[in-house]
Amino acid sequence: MKKKIFIIISIVIIISLIVLTNQYKEFSLDLIDNTTNTNKNNIEIKPIVYHALFKTIILISPINSNALTLPDTLIISPGVYKFGRNNYELKNEGLYRFILPGIENQQRIVFNNNTMSLMSSVA
Repeated sequence: MKKKIFIIISIVIIISLIVLTNQYKEFSLDLIDNTTNTNKNNIEIKPIVYHALFKTIILISPINSNALTLPDTLIISPGVYKFGRNNYELKNEGLYRFILPGIENQQRIVFNNNTMSLMSSVA
């Protein structure tokens, strides 16, 4: 009897978590317009992008240049990529974090051929 109650409660909790997660995703996607980096209240959300390698962290400023769409893969080549409505030059190997506060967090590892930089990015 106790085993059946435990299984039923576990299933209810799992279903509840799935429903809440899907509702949160829909809510988050509604909060921002990626073409303007503003939320529904028309408040501008400024992206934060930084590069981390070993013990050094550097903020990356947007540039005016043609850019590629940020790939979905974790490891990418150096280049200029678009995040939100801004373009960023990712020229140095290492870990890059892309943050729209309260909305989205992404990370990419820029790798050319320096294995020590790759190991620092993964650690």
